[in-house]
Amino acid sequence: MRIPRFRPIPAAVVAVATGVLLAVTSGTYRFGLTYSIILMLLALSYVVITGYLGQISLAQAAFAGAAGFMLSKVTAGWGLPFPVALVFCSLVAAGLGMLVALPAFRIRGAQLAIVTIAAALAIERFVFNNYSLTPPSGNPIANPTLFGLNLGVREGSDIARLSFSLTVLVVAALVVWGFIRLASGDTGRTFLAVRANERAAAASGINVRLTKLVGFGLSAFIAGVAGCLIGYSAGQLSAESFTVFVGLQVLAVAYLGGITSVGGAMIAGVIGPLGIVYVLLHNVFDFGDYYALISGLALIATAIVNPVGVAGEASRIADLLRSRRSRPPAPPGTDSAPNADDRKVAVSDAG
Repeated sequence: MRIPRFRPIPAAVVAVATGVLLAVTSGTYRFGLTYSIILMLLALSYVVITGYLGQISLAQAAFAGAAGFMLSKVTAGWGLPFPVALVFCSLVAAGLGMLVALPAFRIRGAQLAIVTIAAALAIERFVFNNYSLTPPSGNPIANPTLFGLNLGVREGSDIARLSFSLTVLVVAALVVWGFIRLASGDTGRTFLAVRANERAAAASGINVRLTKLVGFGLSAFIAGVAGCLIGYSAGQLSAESFTVFVGLQVLAVAYLGGITSVGGAMIAGVIGPLGIVYVLLHNVFDFGDYYALISGLALIATAIVNPVGVAGEASRIADLLRSRRSRPPAPPGTDSAPNADDRKVAVSDAG
């Protein structure tokens, strides 16, 4: 586990490359890329709460859903404009996350996972499936606009407008940048200290309860941003958009990508449900119906062979290559392998 650092040049390359891909694609492929960016944010919320803070939360999809359903109320009912509506609804999700964090003051591990999944089920049953709050026809969401520009996802036969996709990319870039700034400072170090040992962190003067509140609130805020973007991408929301099973699917691909890094969240977005890999499997290979089976088997194989995930293994290989390049070369005329006389001396010394 390492403290993330913001690298402007690689970040700019990734952002520009993603923007180019969005520009040159269209239809379902552009929508798949756009949805991958949104799923990356949802996976990032798992990275915050589990990867950095060490708390197992299974309620991230519920937080995203709460923000998405609130978005339908504030846009269609109150007329709140973008991006104020997105920030407001994400803050509502953050408050809900802090409320769910209260049991984490006394329990952790599998017990906390059970409590959070119970909270997710309660939100799903009493909010998402409550017909007085969520009609069967769904909750309509007004298209986002900014300075008179229509940033909606659809227009006529175009199911994924470039303006919406670029808006999602900008929002995701800002969220990732903000998280890296926080994680690379004192907040990230306190998260890692609590993750390593709560008693030792408390003994060193860290307020463990406040740290958990901040962690749950931050992860729920990021999940809320993802939920709002999912709402904007769909135009309306229903209970099926944020079930517990959907959250478990995203958690699975987050572990598969690497739940301890931003790179792992990016990989999770690419391979997540309805992301670009799913679209390719469905359109090119007609394997879309087997996506859950394929991702499940890949998760099992990754847990056995490579527990740190794809991003963790890639980082380990990159560190190994850098260390080999930085190693000074041997002086000319010397042999790194021991000769026969050296081996004889070593054997006699050992005897």
